[in-house]
Amino acid sequence: MWRLAGVLDMTSVPTLLDLADTLVDAPEVLVDLCDVTRMDSAGLALLVDWQGQARRRRTKLRFRNLPAGIAAIAEVYGLGAVLPAEVFRTREPLPASAGLAPPDPPV
Repeated sequence: MWRLAGVLDMTSVPTLLDLADTLVDAPEVLVDLCDVTRMDSAGLALLVDWQGQARRRRTKLRFRNLPAGIAAIAEVYGLGAVLPAEVFRTREPLPASAGLAPPDPPV
C-alpha cells in the first residue's frame, strides 16, 4: 500500500507524475489518500493519469479516502468510469486510539 500525504496541487503533482513507473510495477496496488490535507483538480488529474498507466500495464490500481470535495468534482466530470468505485465512498473513519484529527477539507 502507498500512502500519499500533504498537498496534491499544481506545484506538487509534477514531481509525482514519474512515480507511476514504480507505483504500477505490481499486479495490484492500493493508494491511500487519508493524509492528503488539500487536493485540487491537478491532484485529480494525477490519479486519472496513474489509473491510465495502470490499465495499460494491467495493474489493478485502487484509491481510498479521496477527499470529499474532490470526489464530488470527479463525479460531476463523469470520472466514475475511469476511477474505481471505492474512490467515491465516504472516508474511512480513523480508529479512536489513533489520536489523529481528520484532514482539512479541500479548498
